[in-house]
Amino acid sequence: MTEDLLANIFDALGETLLTRLQSGEATAAELNVARQWLRDNGIDSDGFHNSHVRSIAEAIPVFDEEDPVTGATVLPIRAAAASR
Repeated sequence: MTEDLLANIFDALGETLLTRLQSGEATAAELNVARQWLRDNGIDSDGFHNSHVRSIAEAIPVFDEEDPVTGATVLPIRAAAASR
């Protein structure tokens, strides 16, 4: 394959994923493909500094639980993000 062909495939996949995401009709499988595509290309996000990721994390209920193996208190997600 030529470099141009690979670039066209990469662009087409990105555009297709973006279209599905923006339509609001992306399936769970398509969301997973988008997540993996971003990860495979070294694109990640520090949730504490990204307002979209942070709002999702803040919507998750906080449970103080004990680790069944160590007995230590498990740090809630929001507290872990804030400590970064």
